[in-house]
Amino acid sequence: MGNDPRIEATVKSSWTRRLTFQRQPRPNSNLDDNERQFLDRSSDRHLVKISSEESKAYLLHLRTLADGRWLDEWDNLFDAEFKLCDTPYEKTIQLCNEMAGALREHGAISINRFVQKLQQRQTIRADLDLSYCSAAHTMVFSILGWLSLLYVPATQDQSDELRINLQATHVAIRDTVSTEMVGRPLDELLRSFGELLPFRNIGRTESGPQVESQSPRAMLEVSHLNVSTLKDMANMQIIWVDSLSEHLAFDPITPSVSIFKCPSFCQLQKHSDRSTLAIMLRDFYEDDEKPSDDYTPAKLLREVMLSYTLLFKADRRSRRIYQRSERARASLGNGDQPFIDPCLDELCGYSISTSATTPVRESYDANIEFPVFKARLERIQQYIRDIQPNRLMSLWRDRRDLRLWYTIWAVIVLTVIGLIIAAISVVLAGIQVNYARLAYDLQLKEGHTAG
Repeated sequence: MGNDPRIEATVKSSWTRRLTFQRQPRPNSNLDDNERQFLDRSSDRHLVKISSEESKAYLLHLRTLADGRWLDEWDNLFDAEFKLCDTPYEKTIQLCNEMAGALREHGAISINRFVQKLQQRQTIRADLDLSYCSAAHTMVFSILGWLSLLYVPATQDQSDELRINLQATHVAIRDTVSTEMVGRPLDELLRSFGELLPFRNIGRTESGPQVESQSPRAMLEVSHLNVSTLKDMANMQIIWVDSLSEHLAFDPITPSVSIFKCPSFCQLQKHSDRSTLAIMLRDFYEDDEKPSDDYTPAKLLREVMLSYTLLFKADRRSRRIYQRSERARASLGNGDQPFIDPCLDELCGYSISTSATTPVRESYDANIEFPVFKARLERIQQYIRDIQPNRLMSLWRDRRDLRLWYTIWAVIVLTVIGLIIAAISVVLAGIQVNYARLAYDLQLKEGHTAG
C-alpha cells in the first residue's frame, strides 16, 4: 500500500520548517559585494556563518566611526587603474577590504610596508615618494583602526603625529605617536601608544630584572562588580566607548567605568586565528608579558563578551538598569533611529525578565576567566570594597554581601519590632497603673463615706 500523499506533504513541510529554522541566523541579503567580501575576508568566516545582526551592527559602527574622517586628499593617492567607489563609506569598506587581504597575506608588517604592498597591488600610485607622503601613512593608520577597533583614529592632519581619540578618562594610553613609527612593525607601533591592552603584572626589583608578581587566587564577585552596585555605592558613570582598548577602563576620580558598545565585532572575530584582529595582535605581547600562558586573541574576545555577564546579566537590578537607561545610551549610529547591537542585548540579558531569578554564578576566577582584564576589574572591585556606607539609605542600597545585608536588616527590623512592643508594654503598664490608682482612690473615698 502506498503512502498517503497528503501525509507526505505534511511531513515534508514540517521538516522544511525545521531546517529553515536551523539555518538561522541568515546572512544579510542587503549587503553589497564590497561589504560581503570585506566581512568574509576580515573575519575568516564564510558569509553564510555570519548573521545579519552581527554584520549590520559592525558595519553601522564602522560607518559611524568613519563618518567625516575620510579626507579628500586621500582620493589622489590611488592608482588610475583602481576603481575607487563614490561615497566615503564605500571607499572605507573598499580599502578595509584591501587592507584585510594585505594583513592575511603579509602579516602585521609596518605601515610603510603596507603602503608598498598596496602599491604592488596597484591600489595606491606607484610614483608616490613615501619619505614625503604622510597622507598615505595616515590613511593606512586610520584604516587599521577601523578594521581592528583597537583604537579610534582621530581626523589626521599634516602634522608629524599619528593621533587617536580617547573617550575614557584616566587611561594609560597616549593619544599621539610620532610618524617615525610608520617604519616599525605594527606590534611596536601599537605598543608605543601605551596600554592598548593590559600587560601581565610584572614587577621590577631594585637591581633591574623583572619578577612576575605571584598573586593568590583572586575572585571577582558579581555582587561587587555589577552595574547596580557601581551606581548605588559609588554613583559611578557608565561610558560607552567605541574601541576595545578602552573596555573596562576605570577612573576613580569621576568615578566612571568604560564599556565597549559593539560586541558583535567580538562575535565576528573570535572564531579564527586568521581574522584581521588576531593577525594584528599575534605579536603584540612579549612572551613574559602575555596575560596567561595560553593567551590567544580569540580568548581575549571571549573575555570581553563574558564581562557583560559580570556587569549586567548576572544581576536582576543591573538588567533593569540596562533595559531602562543604559541600552539607549549604548546605541550605534548618529541618526534619529538608533540601532542597538543585538549581541549586546543578548549579553546584557535584555530579553530576561527583571523579575526572573536565573541561575548565575556569584564569582569568577580572575586568573582563569579574566587573565587579560584582571587588573582593571580588580581595581574596580577594590574601589567598591573600600566604600563604607555612612547613612541609612546607603546601608539599604549596599547589597555587596546579601547574607550580611539580610542579617543586618533582620536585626534592625526585629530590634524595631522589639522597641515597639516594649513601648506598647510601657504604655499599657502606665494605663494599668493609672486604673489601679483610680480604683484605690475610689475605694478610699467609699471607705470615708461609710465611716
